[in-house]
Formats: sequence, C-alpha cells, structure tokens
Amino acid sequence: MDTLRRWVGSSSQGISNKFAELEKKLNDTNATPMVLPLEFLKNITCDFSRESVLGEGGYGVVYKGVLQSGKIIAVKKLNGIHVDDRMFQNEVSYLMAMKHQNIVKFVGYCAESISEFVEKPSGSGKYILAEMPTRLLCLEYVSNQSLDKHISDESSGLEWNMRYEIIKGICNGLHFLHEQCHIVHLDLKPQNILMDSVMTAKITDFGVSRIFGEQQSRTFTANRVGTLGFMAPEYLTRGEVSNKADIFSLGVIVIEIITGRRNYPDFMHDTPYNIATSLKQFSDEVLGSWRNKFLSRKYKCMEIYTQQVKQCITIALKCVDSSMDKRPTIKDIIQRLNDLDQLAIPQLIHTFPNQKGCEQRMVSLGVSRTKPWIITGHAFGYIDIFDYDIQVNYFIL
Repeated sequence: MDTLRRWVGSSSQGISNKFAELEKKLNDTNATPMVLPLEFLKNITCDFSRESVLGEGGYGVVYKGVLQSGKIIAVKKLNGIHVDDRMFQNEVSYLMAMKHQNIVKFVGYCAESISEFVEKPSGSGKYILAEMPTRLLCLEYVSNQSLDKHISDESSGLEWNMRYEIIKGICNGLHFLHEQCHIVHLDLKPQNILMDSVMTAKITDFGVSRIFGEQQSRTFTANRVGTLGFMAPEYLTRGEVSNKADIFSLGVIVIEIITGRRNYPDFMHDTPYNIATSLKQFSDEVLGSWRNKFLSRKYKCMEIYTQQVKQCITIALKCVDSSMDKRPTIKDIIQRLNDLDQLAIPQLIHTFPNQKGCEQRMVSLGVSRTKPWIITGHAFGYIDIFDYDIQVNYFIL
C-alpha cells in the first residue's frame, strides 16, 4: 500500500511538473504553436464542463481554458462524429504559419484517439470497441465575441469611427492572407471575425480554406463548403475558387457593418440600366442615413466621416458584383482606403496645457507634411485645424 501511495504521489507530481512547463510556454507571447495533451486541456477546461463553454456550432464547441497564471485560451473541440481529419490538418497547417494582428493567434493543437465501446447499431444492445478521434484547436482568447453580435443599423450600436476601423482591420487581415500566405479563406462572415477588448477585428476559422502556389490564381472544386449569403456566385454555382470569392464575402460583410443588414442591389437578374439606378439609389440612401446621424449628433469630423461612408459603400458594392473580374483585389481596396486617410486626416497635433503654456506633441499618421494647414492650439485641450486646400475646419478634442 505504501508503495502504491508513493507511486501515485510521484505520478501526480510528474503530471504537475509537465503541466507547469506547458503553462510556462503558453504564457510566453513569443512561443511557437505546440502539441497539447488532452489531459492538460481537460484540466484547464474543468473536463470540458458546460460552465466553461464560450460558444458552439455545427463544427463543435469552444471552451474557456484557464491557466494557473489566470491567462485564458480558447479551446475548440471538434465534434467527434463530424471530425474531418483533412479539414483539421488543413486548418492546423495554415494557422502554424500565420502571425498578424488581424488574424486570431494559434496557440496549439491536440490530436488523440480514445477507444470506447459504442452501441452499433443504435438501440440494438450490441456494443463494439471503436476508436473515437479527439481533435482540438487552441487559440488566443478574444473577449468581445464575434462581429455579428455587434452589427446594427446606423441608428444604434457602434459609432462610425469604430465601424470604419473594423472594416480596415478585416481588410488588413485579408490582405495578409491573400498577399503573404496565398490563402483563400472561403468562409468569411461576421461569425468568423472575432473582436478583442479594444474592438480589433481578428479573422478565424480556416477549416475550409485553400492555399495557392505563388503562380496559381484559381482552381475548381466539387465540394462547395461555406455559408449561403456570403458565397460568391461563381463558387456556389461552378465551384470556382479564387481570391475574388473572399472579396465577394468581404463586400457583404462591409455592407452589413455599414447598414446593419445584408441587402444590396441584385446584379444577377437585372438590366445594366436598372442595376446602375439601384446602385445609386442604394448608395444615396445609406449615405443620407449616416449624414443625418452625423448632423443630429453634431459630429466634429462630419465631412471626413461622410467621405469614409461613401468610399466604403462604393467599395462594398464593387465587391459584390456578380462578375468576379469586376471585383477589386484586396490590394486595390487597401490602397483606396489608405488614399482616403491621407486626404482626409492631416498630421495631428495634440495640445496639452501645462503651467508654462501649451505643449505640442506631433503624432504622425503618415500624411504629407507639405499640406497648407493652419493649426491653433486652445487652452482647454482641443485644436482647430484649417485646411486651405478644401476650405474645411476640423475641431479635434
């Protein structure tokens, strides 16, 4: 008995030491993704208890894993009966190579199998020993849920400047996927965009994604997996996979962020004249709604915000064109947004009053220093910027 106690004690101590080493690695922000034992993941999720559930869907359940340090990671447990090892391998291999502020950070994975007796066929009373695969993905914990929980029309919810930053964040993440990783996401939607504590958008869920060679631009598939409403028509009807499939999804998402709904003019079943009329009417209605909000709330940067709304809705409508060749690339979109920011926002001077007067600190936003700005600092901590080029005053707190 004493020998057994000593063995149990030493075994528990060994497990504890092993977990301590894993926790140390997981607390290291520079650590590379690692293999995590099922036993460890059970430990940090309270044996995958209902109280630890963060969310669930057709793919499985996401649990909150709490380390002893207090750090939280998200543990995504794939449904045993629906485990597709090809998709799992796909997602792990893609996530391993990704590191970007607008992509959910990959922490590690678990791929173990457990032998269990299961009733086959169900209700027969006969049991067979079957190997049950357990597949888990461990990701950074993103605290503010997914984007769909924050979408509403312009009359409520997020202010415009926050929506604009979210749009730019998604575009930056997609630019990284397309240009750096040569990956087509194929299931881009608000539910697969997570928001962190400061509302930074982070793209997640790469289970159905495709990777291209550097010289490859498109392929075809018979297995069309995705979400209706966000799937590009050429992908849905003939299985054509390209970056333009993600661009279509991006357009739908941007329209939803701006308007709170997924409706937009129908490119598929209308004449060119009617499409052009519908596009203008749609744009004017969206822009008019936001302008009214800016006026009613006396926004200080109304003209800047109005230009941003106009540009974003114009880009979004180009993205959802039924002809993939007419859609812009993510590189084009980033360039247009950057150009807008360069034109709209001058180099800011934040003024901080102190006993000696006003102290000025330059904050560069990467715009031209040769613009003819007249900048006046006020004792109450705000600044007045007059732009001689477009004859507009900006009042910035």
